Amino acid sequence: MNENHDQLIDKLPPEIVSQIFIQYSLPNSCSDITDLNSPLNLGAVCQKWRQLAWATPEIWSSLWFGFGSGRQRIGRLDLVPLVGEWLERSAGLPLTIKCAPGGEPADEIYCRLIAILNKYSTRWYDMDIAIPKRHRGLLCGSSEEQNILDRLTLRPHWRTDELQAHPSTDKSSTFRVKSKPSPTHFTLVSHSFAYIDISCNRLTHASVEDVHVDECCELIQCAPLLEVLKLRDIHGSHSRRRPRIPIPNSRVVLRHLHSLELNGNTKDKVLVRILDSISTPSLKHWIHRTYGGSSPNMISFIEHSAFSLKTFQVAGPRDVYDEVHLVLSHLSSLESLRLHIYSGFHEPDGPPLADEFLDLLCSPGETSVFLPHLQSLQFTGSLHSHGIRFLEYSRHHSGVP
Repeated sequence: MNENHDQLIDKLPPEIVSQIFIQYSLPNSCSDITDLNSPLNLGAVCQKWRQLAWATPEIWSSLWFGFGSGRQRIGRLDLVPLVGEWLERSAGLPLTIKCAPGGEPADEIYCRLIAILNKYSTRWYDMDIAIPKRHRGLLCGSSEEQNILDRLTLRPHWRTDELQAHPSTDKSSTFRVKSKPSPTHFTLVSHSFAYIDISCNRLTHASVEDVHVDECCELIQCAPLLEVLKLRDIHGSHSRRRPRIPIPNSRVVLRHLHSLELNGNTKDKVLVRILDSISTPSLKHWIHRTYGGSSPNMISFIEHSAFSLKTFQVAGPRDVYDEVHLVLSHLSSLESLRLHIYSGFHEPDGPPLADEFLDLLCSPGETSVFLPHLQSLQFTGSLHSHGIRFLEYSRHHSGVP
């Protein structure tokens, strides 16, 4: 049966068949162990396919697995060795590994899987890990040899960490690899930066979500090469912890930053503190989502940075729109603008939104033109009716029927 199974593949050179297998696996390069596109299924066709698949390390260099009890998740000890067998076939290639949350497996499963991952720590390249915080410290690597970790994502195991009354924050839960990683891409979700031991000297892309603002400031100071920075759902200062790095009195200059996204609560002065602590002379793209006005600090940030912004997205309650013209008057280089007012903040029977923005945008302007390079304008959220008003304003001021 093996000899007569496939007359076509049998006649192709092994190198060609290996390339076909690689292309077949690429669309789901981080697929689940038991997914239909898994290399394991290639090896299940016949003996020759299995020999070729087992001898093609490229299809084993990336792996996605979850925890749980379903068919496509590792929830039993007898499935744990599959991870080791999979990675063993990857030869010496850089590894892409994603561990997704799901279910509540026994601690023994976590320990055995993490022990397997540690064996290959010198080949970690792209790691996206979601495990309970109490097991975070087990990801320590296997040796002090130089590692190649370039992309690191640390997420919590939501269900397990939420059930813990006091999530583990002792030193034993610190993510600390024996050879300190120095990634270029770093994503941190609901973890304390104080318990993540990495070097930020090479960091170019950072995305931080659901952490305290003082830890964001620490990260910014440690990463002078940042090009893209995303700070989402940032909280107020951590009252119980002293910052590891003193907050400087002057602004931190991020000379390479070209894309910035800020999302926080103005009530805690989170965005105000961030805006007052940085300067970004190369900024081109800015997304600003807030729950209250902070126009004076935005203006000060613009003046200290002196950048030539190209795209700007601003979102918030109605007072953000009422003050947006003050900020935009300092952004003459802007080419694309999106305004979004959160639903529920503007009631139909309430006072109308201020028209200073539309007045400035549609007026001819003899001395200075408001947003002279603007090419794209988008209204969303509770501002949907302003799109019609904008057309009416434009027709009135331009005289076009």
